[in-house]
Amino acid sequence: MRIIHVLNSLCAGGAESFVVSLAIAQARLRHEVHLFTYAGVLDDRGETLAAQLSRAHVSHHSANARRAAHKLRVPAQIARHIGAVRPAVVHAHLDAAELFACLAMGLLPRPRPVLVRTIHGPVRRFGQLTQTVLMGFFDRTVDCAAALTTARRGSSGAAHLSIDNGIALDTLETTAAAVGLRAHLGVAPHELLILNIGSFTLHRGLTVKGQDVLIDALTRVRSAVAVVFAGDGPARAAMELRARARGVLGRCRFVGRVSGTADYIAASDCVVMPSRLEGLSLAAIEAACLGRPLIVTDLAAFAPFAGPATLVSRSGSVASLGDAIEQAAANRAALARTAEERMAHYRARFDITNCARRYLEAYTSAGADDAPAPTPRAA
Repeated sequence: MRIIHVLNSLCAGGAESFVVSLAIAQARLRHEVHLFTYAGVLDDRGETLAAQLSRAHVSHHSANARRAAHKLRVPAQIARHIGAVRPAVVHAHLDAAELFACLAMGLLPRPRPVLVRTIHGPVRRFGQLTQTVLMGFFDRTVDCAAALTTARRGSSGAAHLSIDNGIALDTLETTAAAVGLRAHLGVAPHELLILNIGSFTLHRGLTVKGQDVLIDALTRVRSAVAVVFAGDGPARAAMELRARARGVLGRCRFVGRVSGTADYIAASDCVVMPSRLEGLSLAAIEAACLGRPLIVTDLAAFAPFAGPATLVSRSGSVASLGDAIEQAAANRAALARTAEERMAHYRARFDITNCARRYLEAYTSAGADDAPAPTPRAA
């Protein structure tokens, strides 16, 4: 089967990392896979993702359209790319790419490829409007977690189904650096090392990943705790200033974006995700698959991690998160044992190969054929 994934860009984002992993997994299952991004590679993480695609023989074509005027040409460029590749499936990800893919399909004569999209997280106001307008254009809509599908029951248009995000398990291998990482970070053996992975981005003036809540919660924690913030973004400097103002900067380590995420997870005692908005978090999946306990918020997207190795706090609640951290410190050994026992379960559930097979089944059920689609001509 020939597949084109359409994505905004290659950059440091969970959806972007997942799409690349999915494309590579589908290629390893002996399908011809292409990726089209309208904005191209945006940062160092994007360069890494592009290199991964190249090694896996997944072609990446970009319009390099980053200015508004240039984006007007993107639908026609996607249509021409579809005409050259002749895919059975066009699979769009994220709002702008969904819109451009729909417009591109309108420029093609019938028969057209099957059009699929994945919704990667909670729908915001602009996204809800886009999805309402575009719903009927998609042959299949996939949510990245069952809880998101349940929340949208009753939507019109193509039936929703859910396919859990997956990760490439071979990327979870740790290096020798993980052994000395605690000492390198200045964390004593008796301290509970908590890891937070996420970008420092804002939505309506609040951090999406809830780093401000975590910093404030530290002021209530009396146990010996150190927190490592792995990530970067426009609000990072403000969060460092917040930690200083709250008197907890000495308990915080702001390490920026890291390439060896598995090493940091392996060195930690617990991974905390105090998110205000979230899809099915790849960081949470990685932590669970490496046998680490989790502290998450009560968002629907974290439902797959419910169990004895996961503590839940109320989203946005400093007091609730502080209590969860104290509970993690008090039950450190028991949580560690339980998380390791659950590791095999999560690895089976979130294996990207199984995820890729489920998407291929979704394509087929939507009408895609393994044979190449007839060559369309752009209008």
